[in-house]
Amino acid sequence: MMFRPCHRSIAAAAVVLVMSHPAHAQRTVNLPDIPPEPTTLTIAPAIVVDALRASYTTTEIAQHVDVTLRLRGVQRTESYTLRTSPGAFELDLGKLLIWSQGDQLLAVHTANTKDVLQLPVEGGVLATLQKLAPPVPAPTLELALGTDAAFARPTAYTPGVAWKSAEIDQSGQSPALRVRGASDEAVVEMVTDAEGSRLKSMTVRIDRDELDLRLTLTPATVERGPSYGVDISGRRVVTRLEDLVPRSDELRAGDELPDLALRFAITPDESEPIAPLRGPAVLVFFRVLTPGVQSALAAAAELSASAAEGQRPSVIAVSVQPRETPATPAILADLRTTLAPAGLAWTPSPATTIDRFARGTMAVAVAVGADNRIRGVVIIDDRHADEVKADLATLMK
Repeated sequence: MMFRPCHRSIAAAAVVLVMSHPAHAQRTVNLPDIPPEPTTLTIAPAIVVDALRASYTTTEIAQHVDVTLRLRGVQRTESYTLRTSPGAFELDLGKLLIWSQGDQLLAVHTANTKDVLQLPVEGGVLATLQKLAPPVPAPTLELALGTDAAFARPTAYTPGVAWKSAEIDQSGQSPALRVRGASDEAVVEMVTDAEGSRLKSMTVRIDRDELDLRLTLTPATVERGPSYGVDISGRRVVTRLEDLVPRSDELRAGDELPDLALRFAITPDESEPIAPLRGPAVLVFFRVLTPGVQSALAAAAELSASAAEGQRPSVIAVSVQPRETPATPAILADLRTTLAPAGLAWTPSPATTIDRFARGTMAVAVAVGADNRIRGVVIIDDRHADEVKADLATLMK
């Protein structure tokens, strides 16, 4: 509909133009009564973009985002919750929680309570986030933490957008600002509230890829409280997303100990597989025999000796050597001497043993109860032997 100037409509447009400026981004605009015609007034799109950026860079905002993506006729829906504040963010993707903390990005998986992914911020928060996770269409994250004043990359799928027009739309129940833009490949439209302080929706159309994207944003309440992220005390730090996502064969406390197909501590040609182990037991898996491993074995042996008769856990040291070499028999023979009186087993498969308890670790101690269920796992690191012993003692009670 063409804009027909009249004294009252020009005055109304002037009010919105002034109140949408960043200096007034947080104020509520009470639009005066306007005749039914016209219902749409044009303004400069830069004013809306500036108001949005001023709001998202100065205020803590939490919004739930419903995402609908149609690609070549196939539709899928996802959702996420994003909380931003000056210089920080928390992105809740359901199973994956990502947040910023100082000069670090951290992430945890809901099904993995042992690990935390941690990356130093390099080249900016948004650039580091792109290295960490697949692209998430999050325009408000770009508004809050991006450095492009023109908001030319509202999503990872739409670089090079130029905002060409903006309208004050009063056709709905409440006034809104509607901004349209385009790049060489995409057409983008976003809708904000009347003040330009909150993004309410965004649609993207890319004809070449037959892609339609729609984001619908609504206010969100975050139940975790004012602090970002979760407590990561005691978690192992990993640097790859694939190390954070639990595998279906991961073993956890409460699971029954399966047959790990362990072998006697000599080459397979000269031995038979060990019968499936039964609890109570302490299994110490290690890739390299370190002082920490020896301390853990000594602590486990001491706990076993002090246990009541009939309740003493077996202590088994399991050498993890993925590849057998001509030196393997000699290495294992030395280990048997070093680790006596603990029993010694060998596995050529970290994927079916140590990595099922704590993927990527160098050594772990696994406590197994008399019911043959896993009581817990202690990661063996450079802590003092007394600390490892205390953890094992807690698990074996």
